[in-house]
Amino acid sequence: MQNKICLSCKNEIAGDSVFCEHCGQPQETTPGTNLNPNENNSGHTNIKNDDSRPESSESKLIVYGYTQQVLGSPKIRVFVDGAEVGEVARGETLEIPLTKTSEIIFKYVYKLKITALYGKVTQIQLGWDRWTGAPTAKIIN
Repeated sequence: MQNKICLSCKNEIAGDSVFCEHCGQPQETTPGTNLNPNENNSGHTNIKNDDSRPESSESKLIVYGYTQQVLGSPKIRVFVDGAEVGEVARGETLEIPLTKTSEIIFKYVYKLKITALYGKVTQIQLGWDRWTGAPTAKIIN
């Protein structure tokens, strides 16, 4: 199989690699995840809100920590428009008021990126992919 270029760090890797051996970023979507992934040029997964929900008088993001038992109980860092706003671990909840449509990034080793729309209450359930160890996010409202 022909080699390919990592989507994130641009190093050459084996053509059948699922993860980059240099930076560890996923190179393709893992089947069976609960996201409706949409790969971008950086190799990170994008998730967009369902815009069909009625607008709310309040705009906020509610992030529910993962429910699985994970060795070491890692915390997933949460960023809104590039600024870190907090972190969540198993069973924790983080509520973030939004003043505009915002890019939300969840980061542990891997990154997940979503867009939270202004005028809506967006609820996200975080989890872990059992095969890759990457965090997952599921919009639950």
